Amino acid sequence: MTALANPPHEAYAQHRARELPQRAAARAAGYAKKSSGYGSQLDKHERVKPRIAEIKEALSWGGSRDLAPVIGALVKTAEAASKMESAAALKAAASCGDKWLN
Repeated sequence: MTALANPPHEAYAQHRARELPQRAAARAAGYAKKSSGYGSQLDKHERVKPRIAEIKEALSWGGSRDLAPVIGALVKTAEAASKMESAAALKAAASCGDKWLN
């Protein structure tokens, strides 16, 4: 799913995904103070609800889907295991983290 076409809805979803309460998220998204209770309706909206879940998932990845650092660490681990010439070395290198990779 991409960003919502309605900018206030997208802003609300972004704020809710970052754990802002409904009223605070509505205000931060630009809704007037008197309509800040609209957040409870937005949380149930057919497009906003899945967007909030999608943003939360992306945030659980650290906000980035860039896998280059992960792949780099895996390559270093494999290289370290290869130098040790042991099948068990891969597990040992992976479990020891960076101290084996330098």
